[in-house]
Amino acid sequence: EARNLLETMASKIEGPEVNALVFLVNNYDLVLTIFHERQLQRSARAVFEELLSEQIQRFVESQLKRHFPELVSFVTATEPMVEGLDENSARAAGPYQGPPSSVDVPRMDQVVRSFARDWKQETDRIHQNVMTSFQNLSNGMDILRQVLMQLLLYYERLTTIINKCFPQQQAPFQSQLVTRTTILTEIKRYSRSF
Repeated sequence: EARNLLETMASKIEGPEVNALVFLVNNYDLVLTIFHERQLQRSARAVFEELLSEQIQRFVESQLKRHFPELVSFVTATEPMVEGLDENSARAAGPYQGPPSSVDVPRMDQVVRSFARDWKQETDRIHQNVMTSFQNLSNGMDILRQVLMQLLLYYERLTTIINKCFPQQQAPFQSQLVTRTTILTEIKRYSRSF
């Protein structure tokens, strides 16, 4: 009954869907806190733990779609086009034929340049949003870490696409790529500053 009540209340919240997600995350977390304080059995908590996990994942994806829409849409649209390509066999093959014709290289260039230009500012916005959205600081820190790690995974997927499209030469926009180490350093900085 509590689940139905919370979901009904969340559906009545006006504004962006993220507001309902924040409401559900905060309330499921509160219910679980009470369950832990009362030392209820794991089986009693399992349903709410699963609900909390689902809503956190939805929140993570919503943040990335909001702050990095070009990256998310390009990666999800392009990955299936290069799925069968193998970087190593392409390097060993004959003359370079270029990226598959189905891959939008100018858009790839735009995504890389846009990310390089805006990623720090957007991660700061995500940080601020998480700080103000979640009352449980420990939960907020975990959510922030999940958002930033998912961002890193999307970016690594982008670099894999680039490497598959340009196996024998550097992409024309290679110098614009942000290194994995740089992104990880920023993630660590946010994790410590929460």
